[in-house]
Amino acid sequence: MGADGQERRPWDFTARGGCWDASTASSYLAGYHAVYRLSSGNVITLVAGHPSQDGRADGPGHSARFGFVDTMTAVGAGTLFVVEEGRIRRVQLPRTWLALDGAADSAAPVPGSGAVGAEEVAVVTTLAAPVALEPRRLCYISDGGKDLPPAGALVVSSSTALYRLPLGDPGAGLGLWAGEEGEGGARDGTGLEARFDHIAGLAAGGDGCVYMVDVDSGRTSVRRVDPSGAVTTIASGLELSAWHATILPNGYLAIATDESLHVLDLGLPPPRDIALPPTPSRPLLPAARTLPGDLGALLERQPDGTADLEVVVGDRTFHVHRALVAARSDYFRQLLEGGFAEGGAARLTLPDTDPEAFALVLRFLYSGAVDVPAAQVRPLAELADRLLLPELCRDAQARLLAEVGPESIVDAMLWAEARGPGFSQLLAELKAWCLEHYEKVMGAAEESLVRLSAAMPLLSVELFKGFMGRPAKRREAAPLCLAFAVKS
Repeated sequence: MGADGQERRPWDFTARGGCWDASTASSYLAGYHAVYRLSSGNVITLVAGHPSQDGRADGPGHSARFGFVDTMTAVGAGTLFVVEEGRIRRVQLPRTWLALDGAADSAAPVPGSGAVGAEEVAVVTTLAAPVALEPRRLCYISDGGKDLPPAGALVVSSSTALYRLPLGDPGAGLGLWAGEEGEGGARDGTGLEARFDHIAGLAAGGDGCVYMVDVDSGRTSVRRVDPSGAVTTIASGLELSAWHATILPNGYLAIATDESLHVLDLGLPPPRDIALPPTPSRPLLPAARTLPGDLGALLERQPDGTADLEVVVGDRTFHVHRALVAARSDYFRQLLEGGFAEGGAARLTLPDTDPEAFALVLRFLYSGAVDVPAAQVRPLAELADRLLLPELCRDAQARLLAEVGPESIVDAMLWAEARGPGFSQLLAELKAWCLEHYEKVMGAAEESLVRLSAAMPLLSVELFKGFMGRPAKRREAAPLCLAFAVKS
């Protein structure tokens, strides 16, 4: 036993459900025949019932018995309501557990509250309910404006109806609120006009509305009931069989099935008694240093006096580090270390080179990666091939292939055919793309195909053979058009 009279030990049970109670700053878990408390200090205590004994007895927590605890909710002021085997049970928690000024857990008695005694033990009572009601789910709405008493209301569901118990009035009882007992359906409306198929979960939003999960033959709808009892369907056709629902602190609706958890962003207001903890402020640490990052920064600082080679491209001069470009590019290594006249020079010229493409090459040589604008894909691929950078050349070719379309495919094939062996794989992939999408190509670029047959008849014949070699159903739409293009 702990100092508060509650039994503490390692517990072995399967939690069937649970709830958060802001008044005691604790979570409460539903075991098979018992209710447990999980305090903010990560301590689990037995609140009421017995782990392995079932029954129907009311009374102090240690002597009370439950059948099969299914679901529960907290209504504040240290009060829980539990549904178990067709009954609604009230669990009144010890007043010494109430958090002081909203403080977190009070696992020990409140100072000055007196010795351990009856007030330290939870008390279980059974709530009177209509004879026709077989309760299944429940939730608590704390604020419904003029349609609810100040203390809020407990909402209880059967399979096809909703009941409401105003809290704070000792003489109040459960009354039918929406739907009809024993009459299924999926009809929006107000109060008794509404119909529900099979209510599988209830959750209270921060706007005073109840959100329910309504299931019909494995398809789920989410329906809202406002404080006046008006029922509105806000989502439907969800292909899942739900058995529980709750609204998370961020307002997302979590729906549990037998095997999975589904989270939906329906724009719901979050519960009022749960708030996300503030993000702890941490000092901003400098980003971790990396070799590619440092070398990229070195390139951006040029000229800073550390470069020992100038490369002139068009009207621009690039200041680079001889050892680095020689190590990263076979072209520069052969040029600077192979006995050529330029080997000892401090200034090189690259004729017939696009300065923008060369700037991208330098970025790749220094950092190992580069973002390529669409307009520079072809110039960069050509220059990478020329400077013996096969990896960069393949990356640029892959970018071109990914962006090709019916209007541009012929031009891309003509360009790749003229580039030489380094582009043979790209040309083969472009041919395959053209054959796969030939009908679209004919519709968008027939003139280009005619130009292709005139400029490169062997390539046109190769495409024609490839097209005729495909299954008949796939080529029957356009063989004559292709033959015309080849013949022209």
